[in-house]
Amino acid sequence: MSDLSPEQVRAIINTHFRTIAGREQLYDKIAEERHTAIPKRAVDAAFRKAFGLTPFQYLQLRRLQEAQHLLSTTQWSVAEVARAVGLRGRRALHRFFKRYLGVTPGEFRSRLGQ
Repeated sequence: MSDLSPEQVRAIINTHFRTIAGREQLYDKIAEERHTAIPKRAVDAAFRKAFGLTPFQYLQLRRLQEAQHLLSTTQWSVAEVARAVGLRGRRALHRFFKRYLGVTPGEFRSRLGQ
C-alpha cells in the first residue's frame, strides 16, 4: 500500500460510502481509485495501524454516523435514510442500529425529542 495512504483510503470511503454495498465492493473501489489490484491484508493492516479499525469497520461507522445525522435533521422515513447511507432498506437499517447502538432507528429518533 506504499502509494495509497490510509488517509487516502479514508477519503475514498467518505466519498463513496453511500454506493459501496459490501466488503468486496469496498476493496474494488479502492483498487479502482488506485488503478491496480490491492493486497487487502496490507490495506487492512495499514488502515488499522493509522485509525484503530479496518476499512470495512470504518465504512460501517461512517454509515452509522450519517444515518444518525439524517434521522436527527430530516423527516425522511427510515427506508429513505437506509438507502441514503448505502443500505438495502428499512430492515437493514433496523438491524444495523440494533447491533451498533442497541436501539432501533425509530427509538433513536424519538429519544432526540426528549
